[in-house]
Amino acid sequence: MKRKTAALLTTTLILFSMPFTSFSMEAMPDEEAIDACKKGDCVRALESLHEAAGQGNVIAQRNLGLAYCWSLPYCYKWGKPKNDIQAAEWFRRAGGQGDSASQAALGELYYYGDGVSKDHTQAAEWLSKAAQQGNRDAQYLLGFMYDKGQGVPQDSKQAEQWYRKAAEQGSAAAQNNLGAMYYKGQGVTKNHVQALEWFRKAAEQGNTQAKNSLNTLKFEQTQKAASQDNSDSIESAVATCIEDHIVTGQYFLIDSRAGTLNLKTSSLKLNVACQNEMAAWINACEYQTGNSQGCVRTSMANTQMLLRDAWNHRGNLKKWRAR
Repeated sequence: MKRKTAALLTTTLILFSMPFTSFSMEAMPDEEAIDACKKGDCVRALESLHEAAGQGNVIAQRNLGLAYCWSLPYCYKWGKPKNDIQAAEWFRRAGGQGDSASQAALGELYYYGDGVSKDHTQAAEWLSKAAQQGNRDAQYLLGFMYDKGQGVPQDSKQAEQWYRKAAEQGSAAAQNNLGAMYYKGQGVTKNHVQALEWFRKAAEQGNTQAKNSLNTLKFEQTQKAASQDNSDSIESAVATCIEDHIVTGQYFLIDSRAGTLNLKTSSLKLNVACQNEMAAWINACEYQTGNSQGCVRTSMANTQMLLRDAWNHRGNLKKWRAR
């Protein structure tokens, strides 16, 4: 019996990683500054950085930004009281000289509104500068903004491209989100094999959402396989029952006026004769498709198809059955 192919209905929980990042800065502060701050003299450390930053040293400017900022997970938090306004200014100076890490940090400050007015358009501009230089975490956050339409037009294709660039550089959050896009067919052709692969990469790095998504996808695949095996068995039982009754010839009900087979009446009678098998098939179909009426119509159409074929071979029903 032919069966309508449909997606398995299961409860899914495939989550996107949120825009929390952990930028990998290319340089730490001067050894002298670190040493001084470890000894409790962060004022001296800041003075050392200010001197170099004032002379245009881009690494010192970036490190001053990190020293003053408190809002980002990778901040040094040396400045007391915290001063994200100063941090943003130093990131802006270093970013203006092309430092991708500072551009990414300033973009994140604009994204959250720390030290500057919240501005997703400005965030996207600074993140784009960093992302184009290959900054992994800027690529991820820019992808997220395209994904959600924040500061830029919503564009799943752009989101996928930036997620992929970051994912290929090892960003677990980007790997998880790329997996979610493959799972949903968003920006890419739906592909659960690819989804599984990217979820696995992210999960191996400890990404909790990827671990949950991986478990969900594996559960769905197991359920789908079990459902397919069960549906094939039920389908075979229905076909066997109908054929057992057709081969007797007693279910060929003839239209008295036309002298031809009355398909509708014959199929209804056959469905009653095989009502237990038919009910099991319809229940399985409903589970898979959620379309009760469609399943009933399909079962009737399949019965009529078998009837019509048998009627055309009624001269030798046993040979038809053995075909």
